[in-house]
Amino acid sequence: MTMKILRHHKGFSLIAVVIALGIVSVLGVGLFIFMATNQASRTEQLYIAQDYYNARAALEWSLRQVKDFGNPDPIPARNFMGYAFIITRSSGKIHVTTTQGNALNSYSIYDPGKGKACIYVLNGSASSAANYTGSGPINTTNCGMNVNSSSATAFTDSGSGNIFMQYINIVGSYSITGSGTVTTSVNGGTITTNSSAVSDPLLSYNVPSYSSCTYNNYSYSGSSATTMNPGVYCGGIAISGSGNMTINPGIYIVDGGSLAMSSSGQINGSGVTFILSGQISGNYPTVNISASHPITLSAPTSGTWSGILIFQDRNAPSSGTDSLSGSGSLNLTGAVYFPNQTLRYSGSGPINTPCTMIVVNQLNLTGSGYISCPAGSNFPY
Repeated sequence: MTMKILRHHKGFSLIAVVIALGIVSVLGVGLFIFMATNQASRTEQLYIAQDYYNARAALEWSLRQVKDFGNPDPIPARNFMGYAFIITRSSGKIHVTTTQGNALNSYSIYDPGKGKACIYVLNGSASSAANYTGSGPINTTNCGMNVNSSSATAFTDSGSGNIFMQYINIVGSYSITGSGTVTTSVNGGTITTNSSAVSDPLLSYNVPSYSSCTYNNYSYSGSSATTMNPGVYCGGIAISGSGNMTINPGIYIVDGGSLAMSSSGQINGSGVTFILSGQISGNYPTVNISASHPITLSAPTSGTWSGILIFQDRNAPSSGTDSLSGSGSLNLTGAVYFPNQTLRYSGSGPINTPCTMIVVNQLNLTGSGYISCPAGSNFPY
């Protein structure tokens, strides 16, 4: 059996997705499927031949394989040889309603989350580009991981925690030596190797131009509650101390220094985006967020930076390492973007990232914190 999938991407007016499923024998009847997706009309046409029971099995198989439908809900009914197919989504499932003559039949199968990825590892050649040594679980059955490295050990797992993901696609291959299990919810539960490299999903975003500083060398280490306001922070942001910090909604450009949070008080920021650049200083900041007490940050839900929590300039040097960790609760909602650097994701406390998109050059997952995006979850991006 051979299969070729061409996935569509935004920005193209028309892309065809062709699935050629060779001869399938069910009760001695052959079946051939041709599926085409029209990006312009954003509908799928399902042409299914032979008997109804084979059609049902083939349709379910197709829906599990195609990661990104890009269609309205519901999809307009399609008719072929007397069978009509209507596909809808709700409650984390895909519902397929078919007709055969006057008979109406409905089936529900697991929704693969429209093919969204939680994790993109962009490095094209590194060994251990995605490296897991942790004991905390990864439960992202609503999204998957793409690893662009062509190395024979592009993904390495020597940890004791269990990994449950919708899919793991690797250009190269992998090495698993840990005691934990790795399971995917598609592709028969296995990791897919020799995959095609994926594009940077945030390539259309760019750092805005700015020429002056609103704040210089911002540091807070007090014990009283305080607030921060949007602006250009030259020399970095350093938050420590025991006072609670409220970060008001808006765009925070950090030029030089670092974005550092290690307060023993609570830090809360809703509707915020941190942009890390060096247009003024020539120095590109890294991130070091360590939660000993709850840190809760969420991206805007509208506007240009909707869904983007942390965005690092693509000109940042590859030698930098960014860190998200802590013994307290670190709650992040929104995409974190380090396309040219390594992200170290660690800690002993819960790292709650509800379907957060992680886009990095390389990724190290350590500690007992966890990443979560279970089936039926909503995506913030």
